[in-house]
Amino acid sequence: MGIKSEKSIIECCRVKIQEKLGLRKKPKIEISIRKLKGPDGRGAYSLPKHDIVVNESIELSNDTQSFDKAISQFREQYYSLYRNTLKQSIYKIYLIEPLVHLGKATVAGGFNWIIMGILNDGKKYAAILEVEVRPIMRKCGLMTLMKHEEIKLAERKKCDFIHTWHWSENPFFVSAIASGFSTGFVLYHGKKENGEDDGEGYENDGYVHLRYYFDRKAKNVRVLFTDGTEFKSPRDNDDILKHLKKINKTYPYPGRKIKKIEATE
Repeated sequence: MGIKSEKSIIECCRVKIQEKLGLRKKPKIEISIRKLKGPDGRGAYSLPKHDIVVNESIELSNDTQSFDKAISQFREQYYSLYRNTLKQSIYKIYLIEPLVHLGKATVAGGFNWIIMGILNDGKKYAAILEVEVRPIMRKCGLMTLMKHEEIKLAERKKCDFIHTWHWSENPFFVSAIASGFSTGFVLYHGKKENGEDDGEGYENDGYVHLRYYFDRKAKNVRVLFTDGTEFKSPRDNDDILKHLKKINKTYPYPGRKIKKIEATE
């Protein structure tokens, strides 16, 4: 599945938003990337204001104090990455937003919150702390647009990989996974050298992880569903997505049906 250009993705979003909201004209969409300030003396980060007037910014729909607690949220969500991060390195934190111009008003169509760090082995990662699309603009392609911008940012910052995860009980699980698959992500389950889990929450705990490798050297992993169906990722990503969509027709939480993801030859 090829990766579309930014221009074509934005145009697709414009058309879908116009149709969904019944607008006379296609709205203009621009990408905002804000780097959080910090860390301060307490180790906290803060979100700077937009350079332009945004009538409904993400700060109005999200607890702004949560941005100050980026490190504690990262520690809770990515136990293994946090534990293996080079202690003297300084985290870099970014917020990506598609700004949608609706007449004289400008609103944030969603946000993608990213933290970057360096592991003890020298590899640099980008971990996704939270990603969300404004409810009224869901199914308009903004998730794919933010995923595209996420990859561009991580590549520009010379990351080796991007790591993200999704709740198995997310009612929008299929669309969340689809935006990752369409841009080259693969399913992931980490292991310690002795074969045990690395401490993160995985399928048994209700989480499904994905990674994007910039060197394109991802090895296939075995993906087993509760109905006995088996695939390999990334080789069978298109078939995995089709299977999830099939499940979703009769079951609201298809992510629960992923039983096991494990390394294979």
